Amino acid sequence: MDVRSIEGVAPSPEHSGTVPVWWLVQPQELREITEGGFLELVSEFEIVGGGHVNPHHHPTHEFYYVTSGRGIMEIDGEQREIRPTQSTASRP
Repeated sequence: MDVRSIEGVAPSPEHSGTVPVWWLVQPQELREITEGGFLELVSEFEIVGGGHVNPHHHPTHEFYYVTSGRGIMEIDGEQREIRPTQSTASRP
């Protein structure tokens, strides 16, 4: 399971230095492993407190961005805690 967070990534000044960007996936980084694939789902969903999502499978890569709360995600038998990252507004 590949879990990434801006908390572990240094910002890169982009657009002529006008905005910091936290690259969670570098440009072209996933090209080889996604060659011939497709983007299947782009959606927003909510899991209520104490709820769960039934185990299932997609033949694609999935990206999750957690906006609030926390939980446990399991992929291929590996469990990891997921939660929102620290707000960039409170960064030093």
